Amino acid sequence: SLRITPIVKSNVKLHSAIEDTTPIQSEPVSPSMSLLEHFITEYQQSLEEGSKWATEFGFAEEGEDAPESAFYAIFRAIRQVDAKTNNADGSSSGEKLMGLRGCPMYVPNYILARAEQKHQNAFCDFFHFPHLAKALEEDFLDAQRGSTNNRKGWQVAAVSQPTGSSFNDARMTLPQVNAALEAGTVIFNNIGAHIPRLAGPTLASTDALSLPGALNMYVT
Repeated sequence: SLRITPIVKSNVKLHSAIEDTTPIQSEPVSPSMSLLEHFITEYQQSLEEGSKWATEFGFAEEGEDAPESAFYAIFRAIRQVDAKTNNADGSSSGEKLMGLRGCPMYVPNYILARAEQKHQNAFCDFFHFPHLAKALEEDFLDAQRGSTNNRKGWQVAAVSQPTGSSFNDARMTLPQVNAALEAGTVIFNNIGAHIPRLAGPTLASTDALSLPGALNMYVT
């Protein structure tokens, strides 16, 4: 299943003083059914574009299915949904998936598979723990362990525990990651820049959204 929390950063200056004293209306914490249906329609319509994109960048041969094409379609659908709720004057005429007023959403795998007219979604088996274990052996990765504290809230701590200055002694190991998982969530920031298998989805988000993109991974 896919959990999406689109966030767009802008260079808008935030002022500490708020002059308008009008009470702030609470925003919905989840999108409406009509917005989700709109998203699924856009996803289905973006699959062909995603397939062409995956072929162009060498993720698949022409006519071949690739998980990267589905990733592209996911992000393209988000972009299209938001574009179609914008008015000519820049105002919004409906719910958004991106930006400060965007709604996080959770899309079960079977809904995406249904849109693709397949038994399972194209990227449901794309990345598993063995892929991470292999990457830990081949690369010098870094991560943080996140955990909650009733008094202090969300806390982070280093996962890696170097025992020397050589590559093998200084790199983070699988046993260290497993030990950290006993105490919380292991967070890999910007992991798409370090694990080749995750570079495709990162590039897909950047191209499909027409925005700078990075991929963070949370292991539980």
